[in-house]
Amino acid sequence: MNRNQDVVHRAVGKAGIVLVAEGNPNRVKSLLAAEKKKMNRIVADVPVHDLVVGTGEGQVELKKLRTTMLKLPRVLTGPQVTATNDRLRALGDLMSNMPLPKGPMPKGMRMPRGGGPKAR
Repeated sequence: MNRNQDVVHRAVGKAGIVLVAEGNPNRVKSLLAAEKKKMNRIVADVPVHDLVVGTGEGQVELKKLRTTMLKLPRVLTGPQVTATNDRLRALGDLMSNMPLPKGPMPKGMRMPRGGGPKAR
């Protein structure tokens, strides 16, 4: 995800890894390329497909996304899909680029009380 809320989703199945991108197609290309490079580095023997959701040329409409993904050629077996998914999950924590907050950790903060309904 980036500042403009362009998102790349990852799906693992018998067709391999499918990257589904949402957002402006020009901005999404760089996100797709970066994610595809990561996937090829982690699991080189698994095919990586990329799809862009939208109504323009070269894009897949949202209502046709499922059928498009089902039409992809099946390359992996069930155990291979499980192994690939487990591998990506295990490395997912290492690959996340979440920024760490700067500055000292606050020590004297009190937790706010519950915001539930007040008793009368």
